[in-house]
Amino acid sequence: MLTVSQKLSNLKIFDFSYIPLKYKSANYLPVIDFKLNQLRFKREDEICSDAVIGPLDIPIPPRLEFVRITHVLGAPPLMKLNLQNTASLRYLDMSYYDVKCFPVVSINETENNLEYLDLSGIDCKLYYKNIPFFRALKTLIMREAHVYRAVEENLNLFIYSPNLVKLDLSSNNLFTIPSSFLKHLKSLANLRLSHNYLNNIPSVIADLRNLRFLDLTGNRIFTVFSNFTSWFDSQGTKKTTFHLQLHGNDFSCSCEHQDFIRWLNTTKITLDNVKSYKCRLANGSITTTQIVLQNFHSLFSNCYATTWLHIGISIIISAFIIILPTAVIFNFRWRIIFFCYRKFRRIVENNMNLSYEYDVFVSYGYDGYTWVQATLIDKLEADWSLSVCLEDRNFVGGKSIYEQIAHAISRSRHIIFVVTSDFMSKPFAAYEIDQAKEAKSCRSLQKVIIVALDICIEDIPTDLRSIWSDVSVIELSQNNSDDQLSLDNLRTRLLLNF
Repeated sequence: MLTVSQKLSNLKIFDFSYIPLKYKSANYLPVIDFKLNQLRFKREDEICSDAVIGPLDIPIPPRLEFVRITHVLGAPPLMKLNLQNTASLRYLDMSYYDVKCFPVVSINETENNLEYLDLSGIDCKLYYKNIPFFRALKTLIMREAHVYRAVEENLNLFIYSPNLVKLDLSSNNLFTIPSSFLKHLKSLANLRLSHNYLNNIPSVIADLRNLRFLDLTGNRIFTVFSNFTSWFDSQGTKKTTFHLQLHGNDFSCSCEHQDFIRWLNTTKITLDNVKSYKCRLANGSITTTQIVLQNFHSLFSNCYATTWLHIGISIIISAFIIILPTAVIFNFRWRIIFFCYRKFRRIVENNMNLSYEYDVFVSYGYDGYTWVQATLIDKLEADWSLSVCLEDRNFVGGKSIYEQIAHAISRSRHIIFVVTSDFMSKPFAAYEIDQAKEAKSCRSLQKVIIVALDICIEDIPTDLRSIWSDVSVIELSQNNSDDQLSLDNLRTRLLLNF
């Protein structure tokens, strides 16, 4: 053949298919008695040891365009083939070429115009490290080529064929396809991935802008997610029609994938199987997507119950998050106000160089003693956490009463006069009023509060009326000691300076 190849100047098609050079696993009659220790089977890695040593030059007829060498059994191993004069060769089919030692094929890059290559049925591990560069290759068929081995080794078989338009990777036990294997194939328009083990559509598909045909039949795809349904629709809006083949997959018709079922009925792209695919319901029963579409509302009506349940739970949680802080703030509003006020007041007092020993100085007559001790002090100190100065409790014996009154008033933020009918009969009442006037004029005293206890406002002593513009008056009754509104008024005036 090598000697006459140059003489076949007009040969365009060469077909050497279905040739049994040697049968696989042949059984012969035992005509010779071998001993068991004289027999040894070669390991797979020793098969290439019988190959022809050195390169073998093969001149190609100058007009040869089509070569088919398929289904050849028992082909002899060759180490290296140098193909010469290949400029006219366009079509090469070597599918199911039974060889255990694939030769290293050398082709002059300037003469490599091959457009069609079929390597189906040949284990890719035999050649995936010795692939020449195919600059003009448009169609590559690799069915049943165990491409999963290349994926496991992370060896990109398609990096040497950058201009592929059609690629067939059917029946290759693929669970996934790395993005780096296909994303550089910008001209790829036809991709077949049928009869593999894909659970989802490979993400690299979205990078193939010129793709017009995608075959995913016979995989394990259970749904097509919204990102791909949108991408398929966008491909279908271009000038040419987009074809998608999905039959042979076991789709899920559960609530989570109802959008995909609805998309099958609305999409404009061309689908196989008249848009009717095998579909598994949530209860495990098998039906078709066509039947599911016809009974869509009855099958998926319960899906929204879960949605509304989630919405209801979200509303309850949101209401709880809003109501709980609001209730806490409302119940402890006075403590919060008082805390903020004290912080603010302390800053102001520090700037004014003011220092107080007491929050309140309380002045009262004989008739008001019982109410002050039983009610007022308990409110001021226990409930409102104010420090209080009482002349009956805080004054020290042996010192001048006048000096202690003057000191206590000057060291207090506020003063409360509990005015009863006998208030002015108290020996030091007039002096306490004068000291309050002086402290108020010096602005060391912030608030003067008169509690009219069981008397009318008209009965308040004239001495206190002289500072009427600086006085807050609150009417209370000993017989109604639980007058909460008046007590809240008193607390507000003590905590907030108005």
